[in-house]
Amino acid sequence: MKPFEFLAFSLKVLQNDRSAAGARSAISRAYYAAFQAAKDFIQGMSVARLSDGPGAHGEVRNHLVQTGDQQIDEVGLNLATLHGERIAADYRLDRQNAEKAEVADELVNLASVVIAEINKCLADKQRYATVSHSVRQRTQKLQGRSSP
Repeated sequence: MKPFEFLAFSLKVLQNDRSAAGARSAISRAYYAAFQAAKDFIQGMSVARLSDGPGAHGEVRNHLVQTGDQQIDEVGLNLATLHGERIAADYRLDRQNAEKAEVADELVNLASVVIAEINKCLADKQRYATVSHSVRQRTQKLQGRSSP
């Protein structure tokens, strides 16, 4: 399964079900589309092994900030936003904002932007190499190792 399939599903849900449950489901699936695309992006850099559990969400975001590439840094920040909204949609049933189809539309769009920006970076070999190098250096620094 590819990450964009989650995104397509979230769009289909919103087309057919504008209810509270539909909005919450679309928000959740849209987040996972963006998260899986970002996770694949990081893993393609062979930077470090990412956790398999809940810690992977923070790890992926943290790899995508302070890269020196403004758009990729925004991907990391947008993932944080999407993750917070996904938590609200899945676990905070008192948060009625997550039940609004208009909010879900915005978040599905944000997930689309995240995926598109990752794909733009992947398509530009020089940009991808620069971001990868930056991510590797930052990872090594955080792990207490230096790189040349």
